[in-house]
Amino acid sequence: MKKTKLVILGLFLLASCDVGSTKNSTLQSPLPQESAIANTAQTEEKPLPVIQLTYISTCYGDSNCMYGMDVQGLDSEHPSFGASQQLFEIRSSGVLPNAPVIAGRWSPNGRKIALEAVGNNGQTDIFIGDGLRANWLNLTNSSNYEGDPNWSPSSQTIFFIGSTGEPNFRGAIFSSPIDGSNNDQLFRKLDSSFPSIDDFSLSPDGKRIVFSHTVDLYRQLYIVDLDGSNLLQLTNREEEHRKPSFSPDGQWIIYLRQPNKDEFATHLYLVRPDGSEEQIIPVGALDLNENASLNWSPIGNWIAFVSYNHQQGQMYIVHPDGTGLTSVNQSGIDVSFLAWRTILP
Repeated sequence: MKKTKLVILGLFLLASCDVGSTKNSTLQSPLPQESAIANTAQTEEKPLPVIQLTYISTCYGDSNCMYGMDVQGLDSEHPSFGASQQLFEIRSSGVLPNAPVIAGRWSPNGRKIALEAVGNNGQTDIFIGDGLRANWLNLTNSSNYEGDPNWSPSSQTIFFIGSTGEPNFRGAIFSSPIDGSNNDQLFRKLDSSFPSIDDFSLSPDGKRIVFSHTVDLYRQLYIVDLDGSNLLQLTNREEEHRKPSFSPDGQWIIYLRQPNKDEFATHLYLVRPDGSEEQIIPVGALDLNENASLNWSPIGNWIAFVSYNHQQGQMYIVHPDGTGLTSVNQSGIDVSFLAWRTILP
């Protein structure tokens, strides 16, 4: 009996030792490899895009310059605007004279800008510059009207309004590569049934355009696929509807609406691309000239525009629902052009 108890006790102690060793091996996790630690330490954060609000104002006496303000906290209720930096002089290369810029947009990657302006030939053409030294290329350089440049999503193609043959007659929408090569082959008319396309906006995915067209003395808005199919009229009132612009997500179109063609009583409106949910942006009547443009912020939560007070251009931002109306001008600056710019890393 005593021997049996000793055997049982010995087996119990042996089992206890085995369990203890198992527990110890489980709790002791292996140390991380040195290479893994080194890789983690060397991981670098990706640089973020730089957001700017750019504008044109006078400089060097009677010259015009492009300026930019870095924007921080764009997704907040009170974004901050940095000090104005001169980006380039408009006529620095001699290709683009010191003439008023009528319209323009930065490329999606923020590296180049396309402007509509009167060139040395006395005609309205499309000019492309690099945003720093502004090595201007007259993309169209013809005796006809070309204007309202829009960039393709790839930043490699410019879409613009061009004349169908009569000088200063806005006839159709054309496209061209940004180097201006093979223009005659790549220009293409979008829709010959609309002899007067006044202004337009290319959708963010590059598949549709929204444009204004004069019908019975008033400009109305239309949307159409890039191949000319699925034409849809969005507005139908005896009022002016102009300067349409797609939101960055393509879900809304903002535009200017003028009762009785009175540019001193212009209102901001929104509408869906299918023509539904039309609504006013409640900021009151604005003093906007014929060349005024509406500019969505890169994330679509602000709209920038220029309104005129005592003949001086004033920059404003406002939320699409009409809240947060804010003036961003520095004192004494007269602005004639406004556009957001996203500089990708």
